[in-house]
Amino acid sequence: MRSICMSKKGYWALWAILLLPLSMPLYADKNDDEADPEIVKKAVTWANGDYFDGEYEGKERSGSGVYIWANGDKFKGDFYEGKRDGSGVYTWANGDKYEGDYAEDKRDGEGTYTWANGDQFKGEFSEGKRGQGKLTKSAVPPVKPAPVAEKPAATTPPVTTAAKETPETKETKDPSASTKPIEPNKSTPPPVVAKVTPPVANKPITEAKTTNDNIVKFTWPNGDSYEGEIVDGQRTGRGIYTWKNGDSYQGDFTNGIREGEGIYLWKNGDRYEGDFAANRREGKGTYLWTNGDRYEGDFINGTRHGKGILTWADGDRYEGEFSKGKRTGQGIYTSSTGDRYEGGFVDGKRHGKGKLITDGVEEAVEYKNGILTDHAKAEK
Repeated sequence: MRSICMSKKGYWALWAILLLPLSMPLYADKNDDEADPEIVKKAVTWANGDYFDGEYEGKERSGSGVYIWANGDKFKGDFYEGKRDGSGVYTWANGDKYEGDYAEDKRDGEGTYTWANGDQFKGEFSEGKRGQGKLTKSAVPPVKPAPVAEKPAATTPPVTTAAKETPETKETKDPSASTKPIEPNKSTPPPVVAKVTPPVANKPITEAKTTNDNIVKFTWPNGDSYEGEIVDGQRTGRGIYTWKNGDSYQGDFTNGIREGEGIYLWKNGDRYEGDFAANRREGKGTYLWTNGDRYEGDFINGTRHGKGILTWADGDRYEGEFSKGKRTGQGIYTSSTGDRYEGGFVDGKRHGKGKLITDGVEEAVEYKNGILTDHAKAEK
């Protein structure tokens, strides 16, 4: 039998070959190119005055940090690949503030936007725009100019100017047909002249930089201007429209028309505050004339219609029904002396049966087109 002989040197070489796999690592290290970049914290100041203090991953802002713009705007929160992404607080130099979620440098998710004037929106945001939520107004303040947007975006400008509001004609006081006048016959104040509707389809000649929440400012060639919210190229939201002649409207818009609550001021000093629909006074509102007369009540199709209270500057007062801008229906007319007529009215004149109370004496009366046709006194 032949035996296998091996030198001592060959013996150890064989064992080295057999044990080599056991000495190798179970996995290989990543090469330098595949290694995760190191997260470092540093402060950077740009030539334009912007400043950032926070975390970097490679060359990009990633993690938490504070970015302060040269104009005073400030964002504190999360960044990812150089963009605002996560949660944070953005404060504008003018005092506006947003606190909530971000994605791809835009307000996206749940958040709260608070204007410097105290108005606040709390709810959902998507790609920088408000969605479902609750808007709380501090009062009916003027629209404040908004700060520079977090990320400016092109906005299609509105292509038409806005139609003016026709002012209310003042109401003529009732002359008395009784033996003792209870409402002195005063001269009718001249009606306010209706404004001329400005030309339409005028494109704006100036456009301010689009700001946060789509608030912009436009000026038309005819001198009209608008400052407020724009959605899809239309005045939608809150804004102020000023006509060249000095009239102005401040309030809610929908698709370019006055819709919602607002205040319309005429150049001559008249003022309306209340509801609007389809560019007209519609719903509840208060109209104040420059001479001190006042109407508070219902409006339909841009005029007094329904129930309301009309008070003259000297203290005379009518409370009752209106139709197409005139006292029509049942109402009570009380003079500043306390004398009173209760009964029917048609086209601003007493008409039909009623009662007249003068110095404690009550009369059953009947009028026809403002003329007393029958009366019978009865002691109260």
